[in-house]
Amino acid sequence: MVMKAWQLDRDFSLGTMRMQVTESGELFSLRFVDRNSPMTEEQRPPRQASPYPPLPEEAERVLSSTIDQLREYFAGKRSGFDLAYHHTGGPFAEKVYSEVSRIPPGETRTYRQIAEAIGKPTAARAVAGALAANTLLIIIPCHRGVPSSGGVGNYRDGTRKKGELIALEKRLYGTSCE
Repeated sequence: MVMKAWQLDRDFSLGTMRMQVTESGELFSLRFVDRNSPMTEEQRPPRQASPYPPLPEEAERVLSSTIDQLREYFAGKRSGFDLAYHHTGGPFAEKVYSEVSRIPPGETRTYRQIAEAIGKPTAARAVAGALAANTLLIIIPCHRGVPSSGGVGNYRDGTRKKGELIALEKRLYGTSCE
């Protein structure tokens, strides 16, 4: 069976983000998109008839909630998210995502520290791989995982964007958040 999905682009302080949601209302992708990519929904001229089916009510609710929560996050008023989402990682990735979600905004942990926290002290590379596969940027804060060797490490949407997110959180949330 083919999964029906909808996407929507919105501008936030660090750039345009593309949200993708299933018909049942599960967010399955959130990432930054290049400003030179296709126009956002707000920029598109109105059409006489849409070739796409209307957005299901549950999907619309999740997109609206995602936008609201991201606005609060970028304003320093929200450090966690309350959204229905779906990720494609297995049990190991689930442990990694759960652990990285416990890292307070404005702080980072090395891949090794995350591996130790989930009881897999020799799995630092696997932790980095799980974080690299994350399709729900910010919601699952993979940017808070960094290499032991220094620097910010790789990021799905570029090391510059990862550094910007870490700096933004330090500025907005300090080194701890309730």
